[in-house]
Amino acid sequence: MARLLVAFVVGKRTQVSANLLLSRVAHVTDDSIPLFTSDQLTQYRTALLHVYGQWYQPIRNGDGGRFPHQRRIAPPELLSYRVPAAFLDGLSSLERLFPSFNSSHQGN
Repeated sequence: MARLLVAFVVGKRTQVSANLLLSRVAHVTDDSIPLFTSDQLTQYRTALLHVYGQWYQPIRNGDGGRFPHQRRIAPPELLSYRVPAAFLDGLSSLERLFPSFNSSHQGN
């Protein structure tokens, strides 16, 4: 089995290091969005949105009040799966990190 080490970060597994790792991956690739598989470190979801996410302006509910803040959402081509710890015990299930845009943002 061949493996390629694209980027690495030495240190604790924090949000800052996850953001840095994925920024380095984006820097050395052609800016196309790779398939990203990871362990269950929750910081990767935020880091993926930080690096590859698209800005989205939610619709304001009602006539008054402030507009909701813009937020980053996963583009449809971003395929990211988390490999549960049970995978190591012989189970081959994957959990999708980002639901599809249409199903998760209807009515917002």
